[in-house]
Amino acid sequence: MSLYEQLHERQEQENPVRFGVVSAGKFAPMFLAQVLRIAGVNVVGVADLQIDVAKSNIVYAVWPTKCTVLYL
Repeated sequence: MSLYEQLHERQEQENPVRFGVVSAGKFAPMFLAQVLRIAGVNVVGVADLQIDVAKSNIVYAVWPTKCTVLYL
């Protein structure tokens, strides 16, 4: 079974692969823009020391506005 098939199976079972992104710098917007289109994969969080940079990169990736931004 291919990875594509496995991810679709996890999506159907409502058991996606969940992970977080550490550092929302240069590569995060490219990844976040693509992961929205991958079935069976969910990003549960993005962490960065520079909150303004993280927020702007998430907006740049056209991430859904329903996401919540938390400050620690």
